[in-house]
Amino acid sequence: MFNVSILQYKIEFLKKKKNLDFVVNAIKNLKDTTLVLPELAFTGYSFKNKNELEYVYESPMENQGIVFKTLKNLSLKNNLNIVYGFVEKENTSYYNSACMITKYGNIEVYRKTHLFYKEKLFFDNGNTGFKVVEVDNIKYGIAICFDWFFPESFRKLSKMNSDIILHPSNLVMPYCQEASKTRALENKIFIATSNTYGEQKNNDVSYNFTGMSQLTSPNGEIINRFSKDSFELKTFSIDEKLSRNKYLNDYNNIFSDLKENFY
Repeated sequence: MFNVSILQYKIEFLKKKKNLDFVVNAIKNLKDTTLVLPELAFTGYSFKNKNELEYVYESPMENQGIVFKTLKNLSLKNNLNIVYGFVEKENTSYYNSACMITKYGNIEVYRKTHLFYKEKLFFDNGNTGFKVVEVDNIKYGIAICFDWFFPESFRKLSKMNSDIILHPSNLVMPYCQEASKTRALENKIFIATSNTYGEQKNNDVSYNFTGMSQLTSPNGEIINRFSKDSFELKTFSIDEKLSRNKYLNDYNNIFSDLKENFY
């Protein structure tokens, strides 16, 4: 058994320090869990140009960034694993990335594989491949937002023996929450999606985020769905045995029944 927490909050565009202070205050009493935060969790999403990315990027792999350093300290202090979305820069390339900080101080960075809409104007294609991070014998798969749209993404993470997929998101389309039931069922895996909500404007660039963060079970059931438009923080107890059992019945196993030579 292990714990997973999902935080949903309204992100203010480019106000990194303000968003960070809000989150730190919200989770200050959270301990002994794995916390999922949204995509681009402290910068917002409504970018117009690469100059804005330059203003807010961080490089955790180089131990650089106020968000990274603050969350790492909190992770070590409160026995937390934390995954959050951020703008990453390497050389002259920018990535829509997720950082996972473990309670032992280890870090892993995943760069978004499937860029959505105008992200393609600012971000480079992710080049890390999908990542699974093991902590205390629990395997956490990491995906970002639009990755969900491609069944191969979650199937890949499932075949990498993930017990749960941590899914930082900035969802604007109305499909993911319902589609996650199918993604979870077809892979017999837990999915923890953290989304933001409300309108986010940057002059003529505007997005409306759908809220409704949720935890979905390996049986395709919504364990809990958050509201469309309010702050929420919830913690859940997860039994990893449910996602490690890939049998639908005595005769059907979702992996051994695959006929990949025919697909």
